[in-house]
Amino acid sequence: MSAWPTTAGSGAQTRLVATPGLAQTLAWASSCYLPAVLAPAMARDLGLAVPMVFLAFSLALVVSALVGPAACRAIDKLGGRPMLLASNGLFALGLGLCRWPRGR
Repeated sequence: MSAWPTTAGSGAQTRLVATPGLAQTLAWASSCYLPAVLAPAMARDLGLAVPMVFLAFSLALVVSALVGPAACRAIDKLGGRPMLLASNGLFALGLGLCRWPRGR
């Protein structure tokens, strides 16, 4: 017996899986692969060496690992949708702060 409902021809089940899957894929692509494209420009604008930008990104991954258990508890309590929305909002805020001129 499968834990998944098996309604033949049901588009609802496909949407139920595809919609959050697509949202998660876009979230990971924008937050984890974007630094590879932006690192040289970020380093130039911040007056840093490119490896320092990647070091900062690596440290951010460590922070993510440390915050992970609390985030999982929040997902259990609040649901995945609000947490995904909040994480994307924080990421957008972070990008906005990177844009802020430094020393100008």
